[in-house]
Amino acid sequence: MTARGRDEVALTVPGYRGDEIELTVLSRDGATGDRPAIYHLHAGAGILGDRNLGVEVLADWVQSYDVVVVTVEYRLAPEFPDPYPVEDSYAGLVWTAEHAEELGVDPARILLEGTATAADWQRRWRSWPETAAGHRSSASSSCT
Repeated sequence: MTARGRDEVALTVPGYRGDEIELTVLSRDGATGDRPAIYHLHAGAGILGDRNLGVEVLADWVQSYDVVVVTVEYRLAPEFPDPYPVEDSYAGLVWTAEHAEELGVDPARILLEGTATAADWQRRWRSWPETAAGHRSSASSSCT
């Protein structure tokens, strides 16, 4: 799908315990090369919202700054209590790092973006993922 000069692709990837979760990848039409990525964790503290919540500003950055945005649809409580939201989010990040080359992403420049919940979850993750190429992704985060 193309909207406002960008490609938007929905993907199904393994989440926590191997169950399927969805990611949406936004990139600039026709972009090539290794670009930075923003891995977006939506607001809602693991109990509400979806991967499109808060992505409007980031979608504009795709065109303006030539970044790739990846946003995760983690499962929500109460149907999926802790640690599902945290671990689904981490699984999506690991998948993003492992597939950086096919996404056109520089694996050393993956930025975590989200609310205070995102910062808390980053602290709870076991480690920042290594990419398939053996590089560590950036441990940067931005809380909005």
